[in-house]
Amino acid sequence: MHYEGHAFHDSFASGKASGRISVNREGILFRNDEADVLLPLTGIKLETGGAGNRILFITNPSVPGWKLYTSDLSLIKDPALVNNMSVQQQLAGLKKKKINGRLVALIAMAIIFFSGWGLWALKDIFVAKVADQVPPEWEVKLGEAAYGQFTAGRNVITKEDLQKDLEKLVAPLLKVAQNKHYDYKFHIIEDSTLNAAAFPGGHVIIHTGLILKVNKAEDLLGVLAHEIAHVNKRHSVRQLINTAGLYLVLSTLIGDIGAISGVVLNGGSQLLKLHNSRDHEKEADEIGWDYLMKAKINPRGLIDCFVVMQKEMEGITGTIPDELDFLSTHPALGNRIKYLEEKWDKVENKTDFIKIDVDYEDFQKRLREFLGSEENAKSKAKTTEADSETSEDETNSEGSPTKEQK
Repeated sequence: MHYEGHAFHDSFASGKASGRISVNREGILFRNDEADVLLPLTGIKLETGGAGNRILFITNPSVPGWKLYTSDLSLIKDPALVNNMSVQQQLAGLKKKKINGRLVALIAMAIIFFSGWGLWALKDIFVAKVADQVPPEWEVKLGEAAYGQFTAGRNVITKEDLQKDLEKLVAPLLKVAQNKHYDYKFHIIEDSTLNAAAFPGGHVIIHTGLILKVNKAEDLLGVLAHEIAHVNKRHSVRQLINTAGLYLVLSTLIGDIGAISGVVLNGGSQLLKLHNSRDHEKEADEIGWDYLMKAKINPRGLIDCFVVMQKEMEGITGTIPDELDFLSTHPALGNRIKYLEEKWDKVENKTDFIKIDVDYEDFQKRLREFLGSEENAKSKAKTTEADSETSEDETNSEGSPTKEQK
C-alpha cells in the first residue's frame, strides 16, 4: 500500500519534495522521480506534530539527513508496522499523545466555561498554540496576498544596483535570522514616511523615507532585525487568529486545523488593518536585538533609529495623522528606547562589531538621484497605468458594461 508523503533532504532543489511512502518488512520506503530511500525499521523514530498532531514524521539515525512526513496517519496501522515488535511501543506512545492533546483542550474549555476570567487569561496562550499549528505554506500564501494588496498602486523600486546593495546590506543579518520556512525578500517602496513592515512568509518592505532619514546602515539593520523577528515569531498570524471567534480557536486546538484555515488563507485584507500588540513589539525588540548581537552588528543602531522616529513625532499632539501611521504600529517609543539603552549599558564589549560592507551614504545618494530621475517617473507612470487597468478589469468583471458594450 502507498501513502502520499514528503521528504526533507539537501539533495532536493528546495530542500524538500513530494513522493510516495510505503512500508515493508525491511523498513519505510520513500520514492519519487529524484530519490529512492529506505529507512530501516530497526532504529526507526516515529513522531507526530503539526496541526493537532496530524502529521507523522519519520527518521532513522542510520540514514542521516533524511526526514519523511505524511498527513496520512493510516500509515501507523500498516500491518508491517503493527506487527513489528520494535515499533509497537512507539505506536502506543503516539496514540497516548493524541489522547493527551485532546484532554488538554477539553480541560481548557472547561476552565473557560466555569471562569469568565479564565477566558481572557488563557486566550493569548491558545492563540499562540494555534499559530504554531498553522502550516508555513499558509503563511506564505497569506503574506503574498497581503503584500500584493499593499503594493498595488505603489511604486516598488527595482533598480538593480540599489537592490543589490540592499541584499548585500542585509546578508550578515540573514545569516543568523534566516528561517528555513521562509524566503525573505526585501523591497524598497517609494514613500516619504519612516516605516518598514514585514508580511508572513518573508516579504519585507522599507519606505524610502526611512532609508534616507536614518544616519547609517546599522540603524536600518536594527529595524530590519525587528521586522524579521515579527515574521519568525508569527506575530501577524497570531494577530489574525486573535480576531477569530473562541470556538474556532478551540476547535483548532482539539485538532481541527480546517476550522481556522479560512481565517488565515483569506485574511490578506484583514491583515493590513491590524497592528502588532505592545507585547509583540517588545518581543520583536528583544529578538531583533539578539539577532544583531549574534551577527556582530552594532545593536545601537536599533536605538538610534527609534530616536530618529521619536524626533519625527515632536510637536505632534492629538490624533496621529495618516502620514505618521508608523507611530501607531510602533507604540511607546520612549519606553522602548529607555529599555534598549539599559540593554546597551550591559553590553561588555561595545567595539567588537563588523564593518558593514556597503557605503551607506553613497547608497542614499543614488536612491535620492533615482527618486528624482526620469527613469523613476516612468516607473511610477507604469504603476499607475497598471493599477488603473486592474481597477477597470475588476469593474468589468462585476457586470458593468465594457467599452465595447457601451
